[in-house]
Amino acid sequence: ECLSCGIDMRPQKLLLLYKKSAYKIYFLERRSPLFHKQTLFSKTEINKFKRSHFKHYQTLQEVERILRKFQVNYRKHCRGRKINFDAYDFVVTVGGDGTFLEAARGLKDQIILGVNSDPSSSVGRFCAAMKATFPNLFRRILHAPFKMKILPRIQLRLKLKNKTVTMNVLNDILICHQNPAAMSRYELAVHGLKEEQRSSGLWISTAAGSSGAIHSAGGELMPADRQDIQYRPRELYDQSGCFLQLSP
Repeated sequence: ECLSCGIDMRPQKLLLLYKKSAYKIYFLERRSPLFHKQTLFSKTEINKFKRSHFKHYQTLQEVERILRKFQVNYRKHCRGRKINFDAYDFVVTVGGDGTFLEAARGLKDQIILGVNSDPSSSVGRFCAAMKATFPNLFRRILHAPFKMKILPRIQLRLKLKNKTVTMNVLNDILICHQNPAAMSRYELAVHGLKEEQRSSGLWISTAAGSSGAIHSAGGELMPADRQDIQYRPRELYDQSGCFLQLSP
């Protein structure tokens, strides 16, 4: 963590990235296979979707109200679309960890602030604010010293036929067969040691992502700001009875 020293942190151009609610995606959009099929669900299930839907968009409205109040120049985009993140110096995400992580993939050195739009249904581990706390928190960012946490990422370079795709990853990467039920075959090289493995796939995680899937697979919990990464094969297949089994 580092403490800002009274520097004017007013964003010159802010990106407001938000998600669509599950209720909007599955029940309100005509292209959804569930459009006009709410009778397939119980009233309790539908009400749960609706409550989360209204909480989410109320939070989004409140965030926009505060941005307008402080006369912040911002653009609003729904997640899942191609966005030029270089055009912005500050990003606010409204949703949960998924929206925050999507934004984090496209950033370089910008500041990002996550707002958990419905804490009753979303963990929001990366989100520092919610509807009730966003106004005061954003005011502090603009006018007072505040703490920032720097989280290391992994850079993934994927070589395709005619190009190399680069992506920054804040949480984790799963390398596996395109068919989840099929066996994955790969060669793993660590510190000069190489081993061909067969497994259900290979998890690679940052410290920030260590509480997720890799932890469920037996990985180590690490403080989020550590620069270490860890890896762990899923369900190694032992064909010969003699595996090097490189330690994570």
